[in-house]
Amino acid sequence: MGIVARSRRSAQLRAAQSLQDLYPAVGPWTAAALWHGLAPEAAPVPTTPIDSELDAIVGQRLAPLMLRYLVQSKAEIPATAMKSLRDSAFVWASMSHAVIASGVKVIERLEGAGFPVAVSKGPGIASVYPNAMDRPYSDIDLLVARRDFAAVLALLSADGWYEQVRNRQPRKYFYRFCREAVNLVRESGESIDVHHHVPPWLWAIDFDPASLVGHAVATSVGQGIELPCLTPSDNLLVSALHIVSDKNQPGRTLIVWRDLAQLAHAVEPAHAARRAAEVGLAVWLRAVLLGLPSAVRPQPLIEALGQHTTAQLQHPRRLEALLERPPEGYRVIRSQLMRLPVLNGVAFIAGMTFPSREFLREGLGSESYRDWWFRPDVRARRITSSQ
Repeated sequence: MGIVARSRRSAQLRAAQSLQDLYPAVGPWTAAALWHGLAPEAAPVPTTPIDSELDAIVGQRLAPLMLRYLVQSKAEIPATAMKSLRDSAFVWASMSHAVIASGVKVIERLEGAGFPVAVSKGPGIASVYPNAMDRPYSDIDLLVARRDFAAVLALLSADGWYEQVRNRQPRKYFYRFCREAVNLVRESGESIDVHHHVPPWLWAIDFDPASLVGHAVATSVGQGIELPCLTPSDNLLVSALHIVSDKNQPGRTLIVWRDLAQLAHAVEPAHAARRAAEVGLAVWLRAVLLGLPSAVRPQPLIEALGQHTTAQLQHPRRLEALLERPPEGYRVIRSQLMRLPVLNGVAFIAGMTFPSREFLREGLGSESYRDWWFRPDVRARRITSSQ
């Protein structure tokens, strides 16, 4: 093996190991909630107080799973903690119902206008949980064909959907060439994300949204409602990618780890492995699955993925850079740059260096490029809020 080949192989192994190491350390109560109903044996009741982990459990949307664990284990916790869990579960259940009601209308509107869509993550993933309410969500992620993206945004804008000022991008072309999606809201508080690429862009190039839309399946989401959701195998791959693309903080959202394991146990291993290989994600998916706790690791799928011996992890050095932890003020810029194809990255840097005057006014109260270049504190806040 030559020097170049050894270097490439080394980069492959390092990047795969980085993916495998993303699963974060969690406390015993958090772990009990996160894996309740999926691990072959219920976790023993932790001996430490739950109070130190309560904020994480509630903030990570694990309250419904925690409540089920408490019932099964007959564990006793303080009344105040129980109230926090019940309140959180109720709020998330209400929000998920509202999201479905809003999503149905948006999807009917778009499909009626001739724009087919697919729902990614959220409801489709919840449908493979033993109880769908154990997997709450706060908005609908819609995938549309790239050719339809601009027309879909125009239609939604006419219907009262808009992007909040804090989320607007430095240049209008960012929405097509430097970002995978746009977040839209309405005055009523509804929210949707419209995607023309699956993030992170560079590793999902072969994961074509038009194909995903074409393979979407009608999925029951309760109350007699069906939505065109991604197949479990495709949602599994989206979740494995989301582990890294998660708001520029890879691995931090625990419910996505549960999604990954839940889907991995629900799919037919050989079929899911073939699908991952088709879109160049077999090594990526296997590495992330190997990072799961051994008790919930889907060994049949891991073995099926391992049979794709010619598979390669795309852009391993870029992935290493993406997973590094740069200083806070540079993390968002570096993360977005690393996940874009080269020409898109050049366009990104140009727009970040010379934003539109309107963007400067909204973010700085000034049209001065000097202020933008030499006020890193304000620039960091403005950029972070727009991701």
